[in-house]
Amino acid sequence: MPIPFDPNRVQKVKDDFLAADALTKTLNPELLKSWQRSKDAIGVPANIRDVPRVADDLLDAHLLDMFQAPLARVSDDLDGTGMGLLLADSQGRILQRWSHDHNALDHLDRLGTVRGAVLAEDVVGTNGVGTVAATGRSVQISGAEHFADFYSQAVCTGSPVRHPITGKLLAVVTVSSDLSERSGLLRPLVTSVTMQLEQQVLDVEQPAARMMFSSFLETVRAHTGPVLAFGPQGLVMQSQKAGRLTVADLNLIQQHCAGERRSGRLALELSTGTVELQVNALGDDAGVVV
Repeated sequence: MPIPFDPNRVQKVKDDFLAADALTKTLNPELLKSWQRSKDAIGVPANIRDVPRVADDLLDAHLLDMFQAPLARVSDDLDGTGMGLLLADSQGRILQRWSHDHNALDHLDRLGTVRGAVLAEDVVGTNGVGTVAATGRSVQISGAEHFADFYSQAVCTGSPVRHPITGKLLAVVTVSSDLSERSGLLRPLVTSVTMQLEQQVLDVEQPAARMMFSSFLETVRAHTGPVLAFGPQGLVMQSQKAGRLTVADLNLIQQHCAGERRSGRLALELSTGTVELQVNALGDDAGVVV
């Protein structure tokens, strides 16, 4: 049955079409492509009701161990800014979040951005984690640029971490906060952080550093407490359980242990009290595991 001609309806559709065409020319083409991918995968934003999560045993613990120490230091620098720091794997799954700021943690909680959260673009639409994972490019997604409505008060700035030799996408680093006029400053910050992490990967490729990293991982699997490793070129590794140590604690432990040539035990006064350290010195100038 033919639809009756309605000049008012046709005019409205025409006006909307022309206005939309003019508006899209002012938007980043990459954002429009992300919206289209999100629409193809999800349909409409209303279909996104929550953020799914995966179990801890599906997350890459080795990747987190490699990047825990430098990201913890960056997080200390962000203290009091209202910003949360995120590490995700190449599939957009959150491996860890860092912040000493209660406002930032409340912000992340409201968005469902917790360890194990799946922020892949085809799951929650355009965002500063999943869109980086989908494209391999740095992005900043602000407010309504997100596909899901519950991100409308957030700004997320993300950048890829690539293997410096193979170019493979390893991870995504993102800074997330409420909407702010300072957001334009975040892109160079996040890019600088990912460059540090790629240098960390490159350092681990060195033979002595590989020995240190291998010993570190073995110790993490066998030991129930915090584990640290100090290797050549100033390389530092920190297990997830060592995340509760302060930067001052880490510096003090490194000062006492990094140059050790013999294994042994020592007692040290940290911010949490007196602790006993088991220092395992590695051969071939590969450093120590503590």
